[in-house]
Amino acid sequence: MSKRIPAVANAFSRAIWAMEPEKLRTIAMVVESRLAGVEFSEDEIRAAMGDMGEEDRPRIQRVGSVAVVPVYGVLTKRANMMTRYSGGTSVDLLARDLQALGDDSTVEAVVLDCNSPGGECSGVADCAEAVAGLAKKKRVVAVANDLMASGAYWICSAANEIVATKTSLIGSIGVYSIYQEFSKYLDEAGVTTNIIQAGEVKVAGNEYRPMTPAEREAIQQRVDDCYGLFIEAVAKNRNMANASAKGLADGAVHYGQRAVDLGLADRIGTLDETVATVARGSKTAPTRRMSMSTEAAVTGSTQSETPPVVDNGAAVVSAAEAAARQQEQNRILEIQSLCSAAFGAGSEKATKLSMNYISSGMSLDQAQSAVGRHPVNSPADGGYSVPGSLTAGTSSREVFYSAARDAVLLKVGRLSGPEGKAVSPNRVTAQLANLSLLDIARESLRQAGQDVSLMSRRAIAEAAIQWEQVGIPRGPHLPSLSGYGMMVADGGSLMRTGDFPGIFRDAANKILLDEWRTATGTWRRWVKRASNVPDMKEINRLKLSEIPMLELVKEDHDFPKTRMSEEREAYRPARYARAGSVPFEMILNDDLDAFASIPVKMARGTDRTINYLAYAELTSNRTMSDGIAVFDSQHGNLISSGAGAPSAAQMQSIRNLMRRQKALQNTDDNLTNNAFLNLEPKIILIPPQHEMAAQELQMSFANPDQLNSARVNVWANQFDIVSDAELLTSSGTSNIWYALTDPNYMRAVEITFVEGFDSPVIEESYDFDRKGRKLSVQTIFGVRWIEWRAAVRNNGA
Repeated sequence: MSKRIPAVANAFSRAIWAMEPEKLRTIAMVVESRLAGVEFSEDEIRAAMGDMGEEDRPRIQRVGSVAVVPVYGVLTKRANMMTRYSGGTSVDLLARDLQALGDDSTVEAVVLDCNSPGGECSGVADCAEAVAGLAKKKRVVAVANDLMASGAYWICSAANEIVATKTSLIGSIGVYSIYQEFSKYLDEAGVTTNIIQAGEVKVAGNEYRPMTPAEREAIQQRVDDCYGLFIEAVAKNRNMANASAKGLADGAVHYGQRAVDLGLADRIGTLDETVATVARGSKTAPTRRMSMSTEAAVTGSTQSETPPVVDNGAAVVSAAEAAARQQEQNRILEIQSLCSAAFGAGSEKATKLSMNYISSGMSLDQAQSAVGRHPVNSPADGGYSVPGSLTAGTSSREVFYSAARDAVLLKVGRLSGPEGKAVSPNRVTAQLANLSLLDIARESLRQAGQDVSLMSRRAIAEAAIQWEQVGIPRGPHLPSLSGYGMMVADGGSLMRTGDFPGIFRDAANKILLDEWRTATGTWRRWVKRASNVPDMKEINRLKLSEIPMLELVKEDHDFPKTRMSEEREAYRPARYARAGSVPFEMILNDDLDAFASIPVKMARGTDRTINYLAYAELTSNRTMSDGIAVFDSQHGNLISSGAGAPSAAQMQSIRNLMRRQKALQNTDDNLTNNAFLNLEPKIILIPPQHEMAAQELQMSFANPDQLNSARVNVWANQFDIVSDAELLTSSGTSNIWYALTDPNYMRAVEITFVEGFDSPVIEESYDFDRKGRKLSVQTIFGVRWIEWRAAVRNNGA
């Protein structure tokens, strides 16, 4: 491990920063990983930290007697790993270069080419003084060439003039400091740290115990003092009152014209035209390119304070720099489009946040993650929405979540709206559908704020599929950090879990519900669905007697009163469930077909379960509350003698029994006790071997029982046929069949679901054995005979 790493890490815990937070977080991730022992190549570190590369790194250039000085990347006091890999600038060496330029008689003017998010406060004030000193000798113009934020603005505010491009971002006046402490973690690990100190705030900000109020006050005072110096410098350099400067010191950044209006900049222009204008106003001298000690800050090399001169031609911006600038313009436009999609094009929120994200130097991926921490507008306000899912107050992270879920559904041909109606995918969904599962997994982690730039394909798949915050891999002396909302990947870099499992859970539930909606279980055609119940307590289904016939009421007489009789059938809902696993290799292999088949099978399995239990209840012939079996001669609903396959004659026998069924006796009904119900057979439930006979009876114009075809079939289209193999016995045959009246008029068998489980529900958790997601499906219901009067059993031939 580099000996400089601990020093850099210590700087993170002690420094006061005048810098956009997102850039600092990315750099901190690399340092944390290095401290944990993870070895990265220089190319990997540069990629993570946003370095331009050796060839594209800006250098001090000369145009006539004008020196163009780059103020790029993260600002630090001295050259270190951060400046080496982030394309940053040492403010000490920058100040030295500016002093050298002030002493160089061939230089008449200086243009500061600024594209920096700022950096640590240490040394920034001195560098700003160096700019101010130079500005007293020679003309100094600072150009916000995309970004002039925080510490970079502090430095550039000392120039004689500040020029902003139309899309540059300027401001971010403010400072902060971050302290972490791990006392709870160390307590769990059994580690005790004894601190022996002299001085109340001597160890303020140490990581071994929480801050005391005095320590917090001391650190806050240092931050406030630095903040005050920042405001005082801006006020002095920009000829503002302190109060005016403080009013602008809220950490916000502003686009070019807005910055000019607020007094943070002087005019709108570009780097090229500014250099050309300044050069025309100075005496002409040979055009030279200088490689000065600012470059040493980037490369870590040592050079003389007096820079060597090399011939460069008259170009101000090299081709490589032009390409880098175009890339930066693309980043700006992409972030602006992202914020417009999330918060509404032209909205104040979209404008403000895009300015903040651009000024911080965020990549598009980092901006997408940051957007997730803000609520978006409702569709009515011009915000982005996903069909049927988002309303006002939905966050951008939820926007991605819904779009990714719909993208998965689109990829498996299952994207639909309410009630299964077809919908067209929105733009984001269509774009995500073109990505692989691994790409969607990577983006879900980014949306959760995790930096995945250094993660392997396998690490991304494994991290994305983990929903619980699983903590540091446990050793003999290290407990889990899961209680502190942290997760550690290989090498120990801190990260948070993403929404990927939830995306798949919701997609699986959508597929499951669509499949459930179109399931073919025949129980749906004859079992009456009762209202849902709130819990799994016993259900007592009350059956009341019929209202007696109305009586003639004479004038001035009271209406006759009725006491209705009742019967009860009791049963209790039960839970039915199964579980299966989705391995993380599914993501690596982009195997959505395997995933989509799981909720389909779960929906069909649930449907088969209910179907099986419904027919089991039908054929159970259980004892009812009156102490008699469902189908019994005492109930008048059983045909045993003279029974046979479905025919006109058998249907007539069934109808005779149903017509004669009487209502539950009413104790007060002296006139029409046990009134006839006159029920009609509307559904026949038959085993497969009776299906053809039943269809002939239902569909024939002529009576199939008669050889004379002129005899009308009175049963044509009078009933529905439900044929199901569940009616077969274990031997695979059965002659018994059933007739039911309309279940909406009188229910024979009913099913009751517990609220929230009236359709199957998929839940998921991490499967430690298979390193995948465990998908479980469950439903809670009860099915029970309610009314024996509503059915007749025919024992068949």
